[in-house]
Amino acid sequence: MNSTASVPGRTLPRLWFHGLVCEDPAQSAATLARLGVSRLVHGRSASDVFATRAAGLEPWVCLGALSVPREDTHLHCRSLDGEPRYWFGSGCPSNPEVRKLLLERVREAAGWGAAGILLDGIRFASPYEGPDTFLTCTCRWCHAAAADHGISLGRVATALREARDRLAGATDAEAGVLAAGLTAPFDTLAYLSGSELLLQWLRFRSAIIADAIAEVRAVIDAAAPGTSLGAYVFTPSLAPLVGQDYRLLEANLDVVAPMVYRLGDGPACLAPEIRGLAGLARSIGPELREATALRLLGLSAGGRPGIQEGPELAVDAVAIEVRRARARLRCRAELVPVLWLDDPSVASAVAASLQGAPEGISFFPTGDQREQRLAQVAAYFEQCRLSP
Repeated sequence: MNSTASVPGRTLPRLWFHGLVCEDPAQSAATLARLGVSRLVHGRSASDVFATRAAGLEPWVCLGALSVPREDTHLHCRSLDGEPRYWFGSGCPSNPEVRKLLLERVREAAGWGAAGILLDGIRFASPYEGPDTFLTCTCRWCHAAAADHGISLGRVATALREARDRLAGATDAEAGVLAAGLTAPFDTLAYLSGSELLLQWLRFRSAIIADAIAEVRAVIDAAAPGTSLGAYVFTPSLAPLVGQDYRLLEANLDVVAPMVYRLGDGPACLAPEIRGLAGLARSIGPELREATALRLLGLSAGGRPGIQEGPELAVDAVAIEVRRARARLRCRAELVPVLWLDDPSVASAVAASLQGAPEGISFFPTGDQREQRLAQVAAYFEQCRLSP
């Protein structure tokens, strides 16, 4: 599938857009097409898909992968203390009823005639949700699934409790020593290799999510052969924490779309996720624990100043994460980083993304002035086309 726009001496990625730029779908589609967007993620029915295609855009639909009602606590993940935990509107990825609901949604959407389906929230809980929710799941379905993968979830849970308690009582001096020793990715690997049970927990999470996506792939191939499958995923620095191993996912995905939100406040946004991870060591001063978390994730850019700018990360972080994503994929799946359209430096974020040679760039809007902001991107792309 050719996913880039070629011009003399320059190859630029396709532009994707999630949602609408105005309330009128037809007018929105026409505006998006004029501004260079070719793939639109929008719609909840076959008629929506038809309208998108009629406007000259390639239609994709997005599904909340693990969505369950808040009141159905029997579907929720369980904390280390056995309490139900509800995050991002999701249930436990190991629960067979949650998986059944996922496959039913996919089967229905496959009949709408879209070019592709994007899964959102296909993961375990993240640091943003807080320690007790992040350190899940210990339900009976996870115990059984772990055993199938040769892992004792009981032993893993014990190790997680010990790590949680140890981090909660860590000192500034301990954090300083750790941060000083984390200067390259291999330092983080060496640090984690001393905690085999923690690594088993991460591997278990990744195996469960990979299994779920494989089931989705099978349903799509049976119900609508030729329909593409993609997923909104965390950035490479965070993805292993939530069960998203790019190399496992790529086996069944046509599009890998890391959400590279350098600012914002919510799941997948880099700054709050880093603060959530740092919050595990709550007895350490905020500045030191966040600096340590940045080093642990490899986002301190070798100690260069400017990677962290208050509640956001510098544009450098976008380039780092997209380059990492490119390195982790074996080129079976298209790489389509997702940027927050409301970023005041959105054109700079696009330029940073291009360092990872993505096949596409997608935009997720939350505020107004969507057309104006997208026009900035279009102007930047036109400049790229005209430059030698």
